[in-house]
Amino acid sequence: MGKHNGEITRKPENKAIVIDFETGGIDPYKNGITSISVREVGKINEAETLFIRPKAGKIYSYEAWKVNKISLYDLTGNKEAVSLSTAITHILMNYLNSEIVTLIGHNIDLFDIKFLLQAIKESQASQHLPAIMTIDTMTLAKRHLKDNKLIKSVSLESVTDYLLETSQNIQKSDHVKELERQLTEEVNFHDGHYDCVACEFIYHMLMIQENIEEEQQK
Repeated sequence: MGKHNGEITRKPENKAIVIDFETGGIDPYKNGITSISVREVGKINEAETLFIRPKAGKIYSYEAWKVNKISLYDLTGNKEAVSLSTAITHILMNYLNSEIVTLIGHNIDLFDIKFLLQAIKESQASQHLPAIMTIDTMTLAKRHLKDNKLIKSVSLESVTDYLLETSQNIQKSDHVKELERQLTEEVNFHDGHYDCVACEFIYHMLMIQENIEEEQQK
């Protein structure tokens, strides 16, 4: 299994991937995965979402369905849904295909990375596994917005909404502007594609904020 180092990295020097898991619960050993969404940071292309066929022995709770709206019925009837093994092989071959990969996610260190590593183990993937670094945008938000009374929580929804509302006068790259456009075009949190876009937007905006703070301290 690939190494996992949860250390926060300001700017990945290696391949960076945003990843989002939607699941049937919070336990990576008991609960099944319903979808995995991935996108390479800085790329124009949309996130790719792989819907996962239900796996025998896994639990898919009603509480999880209320959050992500992905039911067992939807997965069973979805002709595009694939086995977990097929999904993991695809992700390893097309996204985690470097010696070192930085994965970015919101609460990734306590949630997504655990499901990923368990899925790799269950799938018995034969591909070379990279060393995995992580950047947790929830941790970044706690670090940069901890004293901000205008934000109620550091959930993906709250941080995204706050940054969209307060960043109009901040200079952004064309890529970040495109992420911003996609987020305001149609709001759909807990959709894997939307969450990946939101997560990358948060990452870029908090790095911009950190650079501004450093310049002010000089």
